[in-house]
Amino acid sequence: MPQDMIDVQTVVARIEKLERQNLRLRRIGMVAVLACGAALIMGQAKEPAPARQPPRMVEGERIVLKDPAGAIKATLLSMPGDACEFRLLGEEGRERAKLRVVPGGDSGLELADKNGFVRASLAVSVDGVGTLELKDKDGNVAFKAPSPGAAAKPAETPAPTTAPAPK
Repeated sequence: MPQDMIDVQTVVARIEKLERQNLRLRRIGMVAVLACGAALIMGQAKEPAPARQPPRMVEGERIVLKDPAGAIKATLLSMPGDACEFRLLGEEGRERAKLRVVPGGDSGLELADKNGFVRASLAVSVDGVGTLELKDKDGNVAFKAPSPGAAAKPAETPAPTTAPAPK
C-alpha cells in the first residue's frame, strides 16, 4: 500500500504542477490576445488632422478672378503712381462696378447698368470734397450733389464741450 500511496501522491503532485503551468499559459495567452486587440484598435484610430494653415497670400500687380467656366468676374489692378482699381464684371464681361484710387489721392466708386453705362458715381477728392451723381436711364444727370455752382461751405465744427469741475 505504501507504493500505491506514493503513486497517488506523485500523480497528485504532477497534476498540481500541470495546473500551475496551465494557469501560467492561460495568463500569457490572455495578455497576448489583449495586446493584439489593443494594436488592432489603435490601428483603426484616425491620424490627427494637421493644424489649420492660414490662407495663403496672393501677391501681384494684377489679380484676376474667374468663374468655373473661365470668364473673368473681377480684377484688382495696381498701377503706377499709387493708383489702384477694383473692377467687378457682369454678364458678357461688361464692367458693373469700379472702385479706384488715382494718383494724388482722389478716390471714387462707379456703378453701371447691365449694358455697362455708368449710372451712379461717388467721388472724394484729396482735399475732402465729395460728389455724388445719379443718372437716369437715358444717361441724363438726375441728381448731383453738391449742385454745380454751389459754393462749398466749410463744415461746421462743434464747440468743444467742457466737463464741470469736480467738487
